[in-house]
Amino acid sequence: STTGWNWRFTNTGAVQFWYTGGTVFTSAAGVVALNTPVKLAIERIGNVFKLFKDGTLIATSPSITSGVSSNTALYVGSAEDGTSKFTGYMDEFRLTKGFARYDGTIPDPNAANVNALLNFSSNTNSLGNGGHSTTVVSPAALQAVGNPFNGANSLNLATNGYVDLSNTVTLGTGDFTYETWVKFTGPLNYKDGNNRYVGYLVGSNTTATGKLEIFFNAGASPGLPTSINVGVSGTGSYATTGNFSFQANTWHHVAVTRYGNTLRIFVDAMVRGQNTGFSVNLPGYVPRIGGQAIPSYYGQMPAYLSNFRLTTGVARYTGTMYTVPTEPYPAP
Repeated sequence: STTGWNWRFTNTGAVQFWYTGGTVFTSAAGVVALNTPVKLAIERIGNVFKLFKDGTLIATSPSITSGVSSNTALYVGSAEDGTSKFTGYMDEFRLTKGFARYDGTIPDPNAANVNALLNFSSNTNSLGNGGHSTTVVSPAALQAVGNPFNGANSLNLATNGYVDLSNTVTLGTGDFTYETWVKFTGPLNYKDGNNRYVGYLVGSNTTATGKLEIFFNAGASPGLPTSINVGVSGTGSYATTGNFSFQANTWHHVAVTRYGNTLRIFVDAMVRGQNTGFSVNLPGYVPRIGGQAIPSYYGQMPAYLSNFRLTTGVARYTGTMYTVPTEPYPAP
């Protein structure tokens, strides 16, 4: 073709990307080898092309300001004339237009539904469309202990620490997703009125009934949580996980979703409990992260939180499992 591009290999095991204006780059020899699986990715971000091997950047182009286009169909495994055929196996080929997947620029398709996003990177103010500022009750504090992705800050709830969002969130009967990363540093040691040792992930800032609550449960003795309960204040639990062992000093991804009348609890990307008959109309409330309104329930959760997100109107996870996030949630 007179206009086009290709991604190809040389007989020395190097990887090339070529387009009509010339070769963008050629990697070092030996990137690919006989009978050796390898994951390769090429992306363009701005005017620079980048080549990744097994998740590691191995080649970068000089600045390329011209466009890369083609006047032929896309051929996978050969040139457009049927020559230069690929000899080997290929799996999960994907072409994405409009953003570079490996530079943290993947847009969130549900960005408009993000009510609150607390990344705790440099402050606790909420990103998202709920207009929240936050109130951090000491000794909850940002600490550079790392998060699931890098060495940035996480929120240390500590004893008696919690975070309040500033505005009312009305869930009603619509879909929603609460999700966060949590790392426990010690046992739950507060016993509630039902003789359970608990720690609240989400409660309300008032004692009114009918508010959604999410709490960790260690059972009848102090310890790390063995289950998660999702309930409505003044009513009781509507869903709980089966026995699941949280590990100390280990990041776990936790998500609670409502999809129609199905309430699901996920831990580490697998559904651990659900209720398919959850028809409760949830009134507006101001979520309290790390506690609830009764003073003795403040905090009581020796844990760090990272990347807390509330999405209203959308259940992000509707099956029995999903892929654990591998990077911080993007700003909406």
